[in-house]
Amino acid sequence: MAISTATLTVWRGQRATLDFTTSDWGNISGWSITFTVARRRSKARQDELTRLYTAESAKVVSQAAEIVDGPTGAYRVTLTSTQTNLVSGIYEYDAWRTDADREVPLAVGEFVVAGVVRLPV
Repeated sequence: MAISTATLTVWRGQRATLDFTTSDWGNISGWSITFTVARRRSKARQDELTRLYTAESAKVVSQAAEIVDGPTGAYRVTLTSTQTNLVSGIYEYDAWRTDADREVPLAVGEFVVAGVVRLPV
Protein backbone atom coordinates (compact mmCIF):
# COMPACT_ATOMS: atom_id res chain seq x y z
CA MET A 1 0.00 0.00 0.00
CA ALA A 2 1.14 3.55 -0.71
CA ILE A 3 2.39 5.82 2.04
CA SER A 4 1.38 9.45 1.69
CA THR A 5 4.29 11.90 1.67
CA ALA A 6 3.91 15.65 2.06
CA THR A 7 5.43 18.66 3.74
CA LEU A 8 3.08 20.17 6.33
CA THR A 9 3.50 23.77 7.48
CA VAL A 10 1.96 25.34 10.59
CA TRP A 11 2.58 28.65 12.31
CA ARG A 12 4.17 28.55 15.72
CA GLY A 13 1.38 28.64 18.32
CA GLN A 14 -1.37 27.98 15.74
CA ARG A 15 -4.33 25.69 16.43
CA ALA A 16 -3.99 23.48 13.37
CA THR A 17 -6.32 21.02 11.69
CA LEU A 18 -4.58 18.56 9.36
CA ASP A 19 -6.71 16.47 7.01
CA PHE A 20 -5.45 13.26 5.43
CA THR A 21 -6.92 10.70 3.02
CA THR A 22 -5.56 7.20 2.62
CA SER A 23 -7.87 5.68 0.03
CA ASP A 24 -5.47 2.80 -0.81
CA TRP A 25 -6.39 1.08 2.46
CA GLY A 26 -10.16 0.99 1.90
CA ASN A 27 -12.50 1.52 4.82
CA ILE A 28 -10.60 2.75 7.90
CA SER A 29 -13.60 2.85 10.23
CA GLY A 30 -12.61 1.66 13.70
CA TRP A 31 -8.88 2.17 13.15
CA SER A 32 -6.63 3.83 15.73
CA ILE A 33 -4.24 6.30 14.10
CA THR A 34 -1.47 8.18 15.90
CA PHE A 35 0.21 11.30 14.52
CA THR A 36 3.72 12.01 15.82
CA VAL A 37 6.12 14.93 15.34
CA ALA A 38 9.77 14.50 16.28
CA ARG A 39 13.02 16.39 16.06
CA ARG A 40 14.50 16.12 12.59
CA ARG A 41 17.38 13.71 12.19
CA SER A 42 19.85 14.36 9.40
CA LYS A 43 21.71 11.34 8.12
CA ALA A 44 25.04 12.88 9.15
CA ARG A 45 23.89 13.38 12.74
CA GLN A 46 21.75 10.27 13.14
CA ASP A 47 24.34 8.40 15.23
CA GLU A 48 24.89 11.42 17.48
CA LEU A 49 21.17 11.95 17.95
CA THR A 50 20.67 8.29 18.77
CA ARG A 51 23.11 8.74 21.64
CA LEU A 52 21.54 12.03 22.78
CA TYR A 53 17.84 11.14 22.55
CA THR A 54 15.89 8.02 23.13
CA ALA A 55 13.06 7.51 20.67
CA GLU A 56 10.59 8.88 23.22
CA SER A 57 12.57 12.02 24.06
CA ALA A 58 12.89 12.92 20.37
CA LYS A 59 9.08 13.11 20.10
CA VAL A 60 7.63 16.57 20.56
CA VAL A 61 3.98 15.84 19.67
CA SER A 62 1.89 12.68 19.79
CA GLN A 63 -1.79 13.00 18.97
CA ALA A 64 -4.60 10.56 18.17
CA ALA A 65 -6.34 11.14 14.86
CA GLU A 66 -10.10 11.30 14.38
CA ILE A 67 -11.68 9.17 11.65
CA VAL A 68 -13.73 11.65 9.61
CA ASP A 69 -15.09 9.36 6.90
CA GLY A 70 -14.04 5.72 7.26
CA PRO A 71 -15.22 4.43 3.87
CA THR A 72 -13.24 7.10 1.97
CA GLY A 73 -10.15 6.79 4.20
CA ALA A 74 -10.38 10.34 5.60
CA TYR A 75 -8.91 11.17 8.98
CA ARG A 76 -8.06 14.39 10.82
CA VAL A 77 -5.45 15.48 13.32
CA THR A 78 -6.16 18.54 15.45
CA LEU A 79 -3.21 20.17 17.18
CA THR A 80 -3.55 22.71 19.97
CA SER A 81 -1.63 25.98 20.07
CA THR A 82 0.48 24.46 22.87
CA GLN A 83 1.44 21.51 20.66
CA THR A 84 2.58 23.81 17.82
CA ASN A 85 4.39 26.24 20.14
CA LEU A 86 7.72 24.74 19.09
CA VAL A 87 11.00 26.37 18.12
CA SER A 88 10.63 27.41 14.48
CA GLY A 89 12.24 24.93 12.13
CA ILE A 90 11.84 21.66 10.29
CA TYR A 91 10.72 18.53 12.13
CA GLU A 92 9.62 15.09 10.92
CA TYR A 93 6.13 13.63 11.23
CA ASP A 94 4.42 10.35 10.67
CA ALA A 95 0.90 8.97 10.98
CA TRP A 96 0.58 5.28 11.82
CA ARG A 97 -2.24 2.84 12.15
CA THR A 98 -1.67 1.71 15.72
CA ASP A 99 -4.11 -1.16 16.22
CA ALA A 100 -2.71 -4.09 18.20
CA ASP A 101 -3.10 -6.51 15.28
CA ARG A 102 -1.61 -4.20 12.66
CA GLU A 103 0.83 -1.31 12.89
CA VAL A 104 1.67 0.35 9.57
CA PRO A 105 2.74 3.83 8.44
CA LEU A 106 0.13 5.82 6.53
CA ALA A 107 1.85 9.19 6.04
CA VAL A 108 5.35 10.63 6.53
CA GLY A 109 7.12 13.87 5.77
CA GLU A 110 8.54 17.15 6.96
CA PHE A 111 6.66 19.21 9.54
CA VAL A 112 7.62 22.87 9.24
CA VAL A 113 6.94 25.26 12.11
CA ALA A 114 7.05 28.80 10.76
CA GLY A 115 8.02 31.60 13.14
CA VAL A 116 5.76 34.48 14.08
CA VAL A 117 6.51 37.84 15.60
CA ARG A 118 3.97 37.50 18.42
CA LEU A 119 5.81 34.44 19.79
CA PRO A 120 9.52 35.26 19.58
CA VAL A 121 11.96 32.42 20.15
